[in-house]
Amino acid sequence: MGRNIQLAQIAVSERLALTLGGRKRKIKRLDFDQFALSLGLTDIVRDNIYKDFSKHADKVQDWIERSFLSVEYKDKYIKIFYSKIKQIGL
Repeated sequence: MGRNIQLAQIAVSERLALTLGGRKRKIKRLDFDQFALSLGLTDIVRDNIYKDFSKHADKVQDWIERSFLSVEYKDKYIKIFYSKIKQIGL
């Protein structure tokens, strides 16, 4: 597993390095909304950030597919990425 230990750790623990709204696991869109509010971002700015992020989701998959990873790890990273997108409601 070596260089892909992060993949295994993410899949098992689903944790962030820092807390978001006091949570490290199962972060939801509401947690990001509260974070944006704490930064003083307006709802319009926050929603534009979500839109921009959503627009570029396909690029993430493309980068993963063009990476040096094995097909198995590529599939795992893509599944994790899209599960996180779904988890935060994008």
